[in-house]
Amino acid sequence: MRKYFFIVLLVACASRSEAAYSGGNGTGLDPYLVATARDLADLTVDQDNWSRYFRQIADIDMSDLPTPLTSTIGNEELPFSGVFDGDGRIIRNLVCTNPGGDTAGLFGQVRGSDTRIQNVVMVDPNVEAEGAQYVGIAALVGRLRSGRVTCCRIEDACVRGYSSVGALVGWNQGEVSHCEATGTVSGIYSVGGLVGTTFWGLDIHHCRAEVTVTGVNRVGGLVGNCALASIAWCSSSGNVEGCDYVGGFAGSSEGGILGNCYAIGSVSGAARVGGLLGQNSWSCDCSAGAYPSELSCCYAVGLVTGESQTGGLVGADDNCLVFGCFWNVETCGQEHSETGTPSTTIEMQTQETFLNANWDFTPKTDSLDFWVIQEGRWYPLPAWQTVEGDFDRDGVVNLEDFGTLAPLWRAKAGSF
Repeated sequence: MRKYFFIVLLVACASRSEAAYSGGNGTGLDPYLVATARDLADLTVDQDNWSRYFRQIADIDMSDLPTPLTSTIGNEELPFSGVFDGDGRIIRNLVCTNPGGDTAGLFGQVRGSDTRIQNVVMVDPNVEAEGAQYVGIAALVGRLRSGRVTCCRIEDACVRGYSSVGALVGWNQGEVSHCEATGTVSGIYSVGGLVGTTFWGLDIHHCRAEVTVTGVNRVGGLVGNCALASIAWCSSSGNVEGCDYVGGFAGSSEGGILGNCYAIGSVSGAARVGGLLGQNSWSCDCSAGAYPSELSCCYAVGLVTGESQTGGLVGADDNCLVFGCFWNVETCGQEHSETGTPSTTIEMQTQETFLNANWDFTPKTDSLDFWVIQEGRWYPLPAWQTVEGDFDRDGVVNLEDFGTLAPLWRAKAGSF
């Protein structure tokens, strides 16, 4: 009888394993299918499968669960090392409050050279982690130790934490590309609209954040702190408020390489406050040597207010490398910056201003890594941020585009 019971138990367990999630077997050719809030909740505790493949096949509302998540996918002892493809489907109403461990988000810890989280869309996520033990708090990934996060979007996020806090990724040492975020983010140290801290990462590129950011130290519209990492073709447009090291784009850059980026949100703080960067400094990693930050082809146009070491582009600069960067003296409210070129609105809406500084406006057939500008109407935009119907090149499609289109239409009609 005991033997019979044991066999029945094994069969039951095997059947439950085979019926895991909404289909699939966890391989690259046949990934586990995620279709319900219960599937995602199961994944947070299914450590045996954190190295497997997953694909979301339906929109998911996490409020369908009776209680919020109490754990994350991946942790310090066993990070997620598989592939999760959101397939553009939506995950709504994620609530994650003070989960176990020291990170917070849908994914806690992610690591692996082949690890990917892609095509994930999160709407109205609410993540909160109180206490100094939490380092890496975000809606999607608390800590990205390695691997890639690509083509993901976070909408109307509400993220609150202590250190390394961002809407998309809290702590980044991997690659983040083609991602966007909107919402609010607040914290104490290294607080950013998209990423809290990026350190020794591959890079962040082709991303943007429209996030209201508040913090204390190292607070930025896109990234709180960029240390020995690179950021390219990115932008931030949310308002930023902090105390020390506060920037419209990044709170501080320590040996970072920033190129072809801009910030348009307002910035306020006490010390080391800048329209683009709060502080531009050398790296302090003695084992790797000291490297200066590099800043090229960037601009800032948002209002900047501070009490000391305040600048239209950069609040404080430690003799780093800066090439072809501008700030608008009329809209920033600052005639001074530690570095960069002061310019008027007219000058910054004129292509020649930037061509003289070696900005690239030449269209490419194999990439969108160039600038476009509608002179006299808006500032330069990366080509990847322009959309169909955006005739005035301000990054959005609205009635003002007809004002640009109408004269062209009339001129074309008159040629017949």
